[in-house]
Amino acid sequence: MTQSEFNISDIIDKKPLRGLSLLVCILCFFGQVSDGYDLGVVGLTAPGVIAEFHITRAQMAPAFSAAILGMLLGAISGGYLGDRHGRKIGILAAQMIFGLGSLACSQTTSVNELIGLRFFVGIGLGAMLPNVAAMMVEYTPAKIRATLTTISFMGVTAGGALAGQISAHLHSPPWRWLYVIGAVIPLSMIPIIALLMPESMKYLAVHGKNQASLMRIVQRLAGATIIPPDAKLVIDEHHHGRGRIADLFSNRRRIMTPLLWLGFMGVMFSNFYINSWLAVGLRSLGLPPEAADASASYYYIGGVFGGIAVGVGLDALGAIALVLALGFGIVAAIVMATQDLAIGGVQILIFVYGFAVLGSQVGFSALGGLLYPTSIRSKGAGFAQGIGRLGGFVGPLAAGILSQNHDFKAVFGFAGLPMAVAALACLVLTWIWSGRMLGRRMTELDLMG
Repeated sequence: MTQSEFNISDIIDKKPLRGLSLLVCILCFFGQVSDGYDLGVVGLTAPGVIAEFHITRAQMAPAFSAAILGMLLGAISGGYLGDRHGRKIGILAAQMIFGLGSLACSQTTSVNELIGLRFFVGIGLGAMLPNVAAMMVEYTPAKIRATLTTISFMGVTAGGALAGQISAHLHSPPWRWLYVIGAVIPLSMIPIIALLMPESMKYLAVHGKNQASLMRIVQRLAGATIIPPDAKLVIDEHHHGRGRIADLFSNRRRIMTPLLWLGFMGVMFSNFYINSWLAVGLRSLGLPPEAADASASYYYIGGVFGGIAVGVGLDALGAIALVLALGFGIVAAIVMATQDLAIGGVQILIFVYGFAVLGSQVGFSALGGLLYPTSIRSKGAGFAQGIGRLGGFVGPLAAGILSQNHDFKAVFGFAGLPMAVAALACLVLTWIWSGRMLGRRMTELDLMG
């Protein structure tokens, strides 16, 4: 008797969105709230750190960049961990690292200690992202994959907004308490994720691990379709590669992978350039601390709207949606640099910056998972996230240097330049991948062979 064969990809793509897939999306979203909170909180704690340790803004800059440098290492190593030992293990390890690291930051006694601990925290922050990207791509139906993947990454923007709102509503609490809260969030998520999150089906299928667990997961997603116990579970990706770094550059990937990296670098330069000095810059305009922190949260609120728009746009238009989002940010940068605006106008532009930069960043994060097959998905997303951090590393340093000789509005006007670089990279990437600029939905695109 011939053994029956069931395609896991068809079970995911041709069935309605199941509760298990939705649960994975929710857990990934809340797992990244702590990621976004920690990225946002360092800017909010900067005024308190500068005052307590009697340092200059320039001396504070390495504390911003240390976590970003750690994220480079964390994203690459987290990608390896996810491809080798499982996406769930990678997510749990990440939560543990940046939870404990944030707690240690609350006890630091010097800025040099803070810099070292921020590097450690960054390793965990970086390890989270590629594993979430892989998990989301492997659990969501093709027709809404980009939308749901992007929504899950909006946990980062929600976490950043949460940090600003907590600081504002607690009326600028001692900076150490903000780090304590940043530890409680991820550490409380560890048992929830461990208990409720399944391992990636495609990971289990590719590696031939824990077939009993794989069968149970597939049956939950198959609904009324009965899967025989002896069924052979397969995936339909025509080219898996052997999981090597070289596979990131095979065939069309030799051009598209560097373009993806360049896009990430441009967007992350813009994000960390803006985010690191936003609270300090707003206070330089004369805003009280509470008002400055609340205004800074507009950046993340804009990111939530941008993430939704980019996610829907990716499914409907393809990667060109990222170029359109970045266009709004470029226009906002031009207005910021050339117009003398009241604080209300500045707040609107901050919202637009968030819409463009954070919306496109979560879009690039989704794209990092969508471009690669299962065997190198975490690795591909991890390298993209990691290399992108080179731009993020330089961003706060550049903002710190420019802030010495330019006012707030001029400094934030310069943010349009790296956005333009990212938009151009994505424009070329779209053309190479799809052969045209518009009208090629994600469901019409094959994984690159």
